[in-house]
Amino acid sequence: MKKSIFIVAFFLSFLTKPCLSQIPVILGKSFSATSTTPAIAAPNPTPASWSAAGGALTFPFKFRLQKGAPVEPSLSLSAVAGPSYSFIGNNFSLSFLVGVGPSSININNKNSSDTSTSASTRNAATFSGTLLAQLNKVQLAVSIGIDKNLDNSTDNWIYQSKPWLSLGIGFNIFSSQ
Repeated sequence: MKKSIFIVAFFLSFLTKPCLSQIPVILGKSFSATSTTPAIAAPNPTPASWSAAGGALTFPFKFRLQKGAPVEPSLSLSAVAGPSYSFIGNNFSLSFLVGVGPSSININNKNSSDTSTSASTRNAATFSGTLLAQLNKVQLAVSIGIDKNLDNSTDNWIYQSKPWLSLGIGFNIFSSQ
């Protein structure tokens, strides 16, 4: 009986020494048993870093933040740029982008203080701030901004310089590759 326990213990110690020396790096620490075989080193994760991001955004709709305001379709294209912070091995990043661009707005008797205004489309300038989160190649954007009607002296547009909110989802919209 003692001989069989010794043989089993000897056999187990022979098997476990090489296996224990192959335990991967955990939290930056490598482990090895009494064996002289080095532990397998995990690749170094990419450190967190700041970079610049830029591109173009469209806002297909805008949620006006005023009470009773409708969700408006929008034709808007903005050039955006800002800092981007990558972390978690560069698989996740957050970018804060500011932008400006041309836009069109619809003027009618419901969104003008002049009730005699007939429906028309006007040129506007859009100013925006966007928080863009990216996980791998999927991106989610939340934008807030204002529109400036370039001919508001005659239109009296009630949303002049009032904030709006827009949401976006994309696949690899902004890429460093």
